[in-house]
Amino acid sequence: MAHTFYLYDMDSKFVQQVDPNLRLDVKKIDERFRKMFLAMKNTVLELLTSFEKINDMKEERLRDQFAKDPDCSLNANYYEKTEKHEWGIESHLDKGLITLLYQDQTGGLEAEYEGKWYPIPPIEGTLVIIIGRMLEHFTHGVAKAAWHRVKAHKSDRISWPFFLSPSFDAKFERLDEFKWNAEKFEALEKKRRINGSGFRCGTYEPGNEFGSGTYRDWHNKYVVNANDRKNKGQIKIWELELSFMEERSKAEVDGPNKKYAPLVRPKVWRKPNMYS
Repeated sequence: MAHTFYLYDMDSKFVQQVDPNLRLDVKKIDERFRKMFLAMKNTVLELLTSFEKINDMKEERLRDQFAKDPDCSLNANYYEKTEKHEWGIESHLDKGLITLLYQDQTGGLEAEYEGKWYPIPPIEGTLVIIIGRMLEHFTHGVAKAAWHRVKAHKSDRISWPFFLSPSFDAKFERLDEFKWNAEKFEALEKKRRINGSGFRCGTYEPGNEFGSGTYRDWHNKYVVNANDRKNKGQIKIWELELSFMEERSKAEVDGPNKKYAPLVRPKVWRKPNMYS
């Protein structure tokens, strides 16, 4: 079973669209953590720039059209250890543009390539880059979204995925620069429609989940509605026993030794390795 804790960039207009009680302001948690959050955001934007250069695109073409004020979020995923053969998270595509994933040394991440699944072993000091469904959509499939899953393990597992999605008002218009791959991408979409697929946020409509509106329209339809359904159900993924900066004493935060308490200390979590 996976438990998730969400952090969002409260500077983004996008965050105001969902109940603020479900979102935690990184400014109120830790300035050090906020710097890491912004560094990951800038790293993903640099990856978009690299994609532009590789494909001989106009400079900042992707950022200007899709990521002027991107929706950014950072999740902390905790997977309980289990002796059974089960999935921590079943196979899925990430919805956004690009995901940066930090995983501890436990392992369990797998990615699909040409019908076969391959383990993505953790390498200390590295991040996994995952292309999202929307970047695939905008580029007519030239940037390929990666199916991935997490196998449950006999040890606890923690991962920190950072998601960068389009700007709130970005239109779901495919880029003319990649029309040359349109026929091949349509064949892939047809295959998905025949096989059927699961999608992490709301109901997945293969080949037509984005339509012609904006990211705001898509989010309101798939994410907000999906969250409403979750909140009416038996499982509320936000009901975690967390302790944050308010529990730190003044000595811990401002004292001469500058001793920081762990950022996240739910009773069911162990301390993440990245803070040890």
